[in-house]
Amino acid sequence: MFVVNSNIAKALSPVGALRERFQRDAEIDSAERGSLAGIIRDEPQTYSSEEDILFNSLHAKLGVLRWSSFDDLESPDHLVKMGTIVENGTSGIGRASVVVDASVFDCAAWEVMQMGRKRLRDHGRLERSLTKVNDHHGIFYAAYDFGIPGFQPREFLQSQVWRLQGDKLTAVYHSVDRADVPPNPLYVRGTSTTHSVYEKLQVRTRERRASELKIACH
Repeated sequence: MFVVNSNIAKALSPVGALRERFQRDAEIDSAERGSLAGIIRDEPQTYSSEEDILFNSLHAKLGVLRWSSFDDLESPDHLVKMGTIVENGTSGIGRASVVVDASVFDCAAWEVMQMGRKRLRDHGRLERSLTKVNDHHGIFYAAYDFGIPGFQPREFLQSQVWRLQGDKLTAVYHSVDRADVPPNPLYVRGTSTTHSVYEKLQVRTRERRASELKIACH
């Protein structure tokens, strides 16, 4: 049986190689990110009063926090600086910062485009969707299986809003309740708040571009 299985795998390997050769996920994702980056850079946005309230309230809560308020957290990546604040021993705020050699618009497009093909492929079999409200606002849903025995999958439903102000783009995520997306009885509905900032850094050479990403999550 082992020999048979081995021969089958060898026979099918060219099929897998052919699929990988013609896989265009990266190419399509890159084109879609470029289109979104153009919208972020070039198209003026008009915000409703509800969007202003959501954006301003999250910025006032997380955007004003300084690194001095956080305890250092060991990062799995030496290029990423991380910190945390523990609240009441039961919840907390995490923060991370990294410098990326790319424009603010390209970095922000990568973050905002939640339904890219690579992300869908890496996400696994659980659910993920983004309902577009307008160019700067979407309703994002995702369910995650963390693979921990006895740990029920978590689902999150969030309102996602971004805003460009000069050379800085801020994206906020806030958990919402919607009658058209009721909790799945197979999952546990979680809540979270995220405040992401993409800010242009000054560099000495004209050829290099650098953006700093700062993320605060509650």
